[in-house]
Amino acid sequence: MKLPNRLAFRITATSVACSRKWSELVRANIAKCTDTTIDGVRRRMRIKLKHQLNLMFMIIGCFILTISSIAVYYQIMSTLKENSERSTVSQFQHMERTLLSFRQEVERQSVDLLLNPLVREFLRGQDSAVDRIFAGLELAKLFKTAKLQSTWLESILLFTGDGDVVSEAQSSPLYQQGRGDMPFYRSSMHQASTAQSFRMFWYGGRQLADFVSPDVMTDDKHTPLISTVRYIEISQTPRRGGTLVLNIREQALASLYESLAALPGETAYIVDKEGTVISSLDKTGLGKRGEVAHKLDPERRFGSVSYTPEQADARQVVYYALEGSDWVLIKEIPLKLFNGDLQKLQRILVIALISSLALMMLFSNYWTQLILKPLRQLTDRMQELEHGQLGVRVERLPRNEIGLLSRQFNRMSQSIVDLIHRSEAIEAKKRNHEIKALQAQITPHFLYNTLNVIKWMAVARKADDIADSVVALGNMLIPFYKYTSPLWSLEDEIAYIHNYVKLMNRRYGEGIHFTCRTPNHLLHAQVLKFMLQPIVENAFQHGFELKQFQGRIEIDVTEEEGWLLVAVKDDGIGMDEEQLKRTERHMNREYADEDRQESIGLNNTHARLKLHFGSEYGIQLSSRQGQGTIILLCLPMLKQES
Repeated sequence: MKLPNRLAFRITATSVACSRKWSELVRANIAKCTDTTIDGVRRRMRIKLKHQLNLMFMIIGCFILTISSIAVYYQIMSTLKENSERSTVSQFQHMERTLLSFRQEVERQSVDLLLNPLVREFLRGQDSAVDRIFAGLELAKLFKTAKLQSTWLESILLFTGDGDVVSEAQSSPLYQQGRGDMPFYRSSMHQASTAQSFRMFWYGGRQLADFVSPDVMTDDKHTPLISTVRYIEISQTPRRGGTLVLNIREQALASLYESLAALPGETAYIVDKEGTVISSLDKTGLGKRGEVAHKLDPERRFGSVSYTPEQADARQVVYYALEGSDWVLIKEIPLKLFNGDLQKLQRILVIALISSLALMMLFSNYWTQLILKPLRQLTDRMQELEHGQLGVRVERLPRNEIGLLSRQFNRMSQSIVDLIHRSEAIEAKKRNHEIKALQAQITPHFLYNTLNVIKWMAVARKADDIADSVVALGNMLIPFYKYTSPLWSLEDEIAYIHNYVKLMNRRYGEGIHFTCRTPNHLLHAQVLKFMLQPIVENAFQHGFELKQFQGRIEIDVTEEEGWLLVAVKDDGIGMDEEQLKRTERHMNREYADEDRQESIGLNNTHARLKLHFGSEYGIQLSSRQGQGTIILLCLPMLKQES
């Protein structure tokens, strides 16, 4: 809470002399502020502002163009990838028929051999040992003939359930008995094929050593093979069931799709459902799990993903699942193949960027000059104001923020002139008021001296009642010229009210009994001067008039949590609820209603309390008709030293 100033304003010759310098002080402050403002504005505008605007335009333009170029670059890269994917998938669709035809031809060859009477008769194994040798040799000749008729077969092998092996793996046909030690019998291929009779299994990345022992291998023992394995079971002799293996030269299959990798760095290969590479233009990955197999979406038949191998360039991987098989055809395309188109695009973007920056420099310089022209005019007028030319104005006002600033400057310039004129007029009025105040100060003191003379005259003639009244009136006049502060002690306020009640009782017949209950430690509390007189006056005029001025007025003073509470109670006629609300409404108005004389005193006291101490302080009313009224004044607890 901001405490009111307790220092009284005293009219002295020094204050009069200082007030006469008001105009000069106003002019000096205006000149100082204007000088600082103009220097700052001119320094920033003429030295830096133009360059700042140009630089700002350039930075914004470069930022926008850079972001746009990056967005265009990635959009074109995405478009190139999409076009590459569509083109590759179209190639895959054409290649699909060739690859499926190849698979069908291999499967037909396998079925034809298994259904051949020589094969079925050999698997029954009901002949003698000699006949079986001759049958095996005949079967080996059949395999050799089938191999010679095919351009893709590398070898044909038949493994029986009791260890007989028929093969044309060497230059001459071969039939061996009891060769259960062959590697094929221990492989997962044999286990998988015997578990599902007559189903064909495809395996890639194989070599002849995966099937037969070294003593029966040819010189081409490291040739990459694609193997088809199919098991057939003879119902009459289950032990003589056999597994037919067709070993296909992997290069024969790779030659069917080698046209997919027409550009340097491109490669294509086929993986099975486990992701194992069964055929590839790059032979190093045969039989291994493809590095991108885990990235493929099994829910989609075709698509593309991005992939960056270790120590290699980023690639686009396009995949396509062949219909009716577990093969997936994959093509890897290095992204650097797109660089040719992207470099052309980059050159175009660089040229466009440089051209745009040059145009931006020209236009930004033009617009900067256009924007700063009215600002320079404004600073010129400010400089004139700095040198004392009051009332200067900016004539040309653009319809923008600078125009608004210029209009405000014009208003300020005119306001300065008006302010000086008003200050001169106010100073003239103040000088007149000072003279009147000096004259008015003499009046209460003269009245007090005159009343003192009248009092002694009444004492001399033994008119004690007149003497007491004159003394009370004189005591009430003392605060008007002795105390200049708006605050005084509660003890002084109560003494003033005692004198006032004494005079009112003299007027109305001594029918009002006045009591005041105030703790001694609260007597020095600071209160607003004359705050109780309008309250007590209302009690006399409106509370006791209909009771022939007979009753009691009591004042109770208490302290509660830093608040000083002064309750003025009377047992007058009181007010009903409607009168109480109307009185409160008039009391809380900003201006008193002169037509309601009973509210003027309450309104003034209520407003003075709020003005001096804050909006949380003031007056509270409580009244009952026929029982009296209680008026509670709430103000802060202020000690004399505060």
